[in-house]
Amino acid sequence: MMGRGANLGADLRACKGALLDQIKVLDDLADGQGLSPDDWLWRYALEASLMEIYKSEELFWQRRGGQNWLLKGDANTAYFQAIANGRRRKCAIPFLWDGDVLLESPEDISTHIYSFYKELFSAEPRGGVSLCANFWP
Repeated sequence: MMGRGANLGADLRACKGALLDQIKVLDDLADGQGLSPDDWLWRYALEASLMEIYKSEELFWQRRGGQNWLLKGDANTAYFQAIANGRRRKCAIPFLWDGDVLLESPEDISTHIYSFYKELFSAEPRGGVSLCANFWP
């Protein structure tokens, strides 16, 4: 059995559809022959009515979402935990080869990675040919 709420939703949808149709007619007129100032005021009033309907729909869904949260709790916990664990697993480095040596402990892996990047970004002594300090007067 449908209650008053179902009829109210159908009424709002019908009203919203009628408002959108009227706005479309006015837009077509505006593109063709143009609108009078009174027609523009009427169009703005239609838009304001449409915005009120949108706000009431948003409030309805916000309240309904809150009710579902209170009644059911977070139904997606297992899903989100699986995603988070999968991401953690995907980003983890369980072992690392250093030449012929297999590093398996997190401390060894961390030390190897740290020393690799420290060596990579450290300043190297300059080699090659250079000018003496007093070459330019």
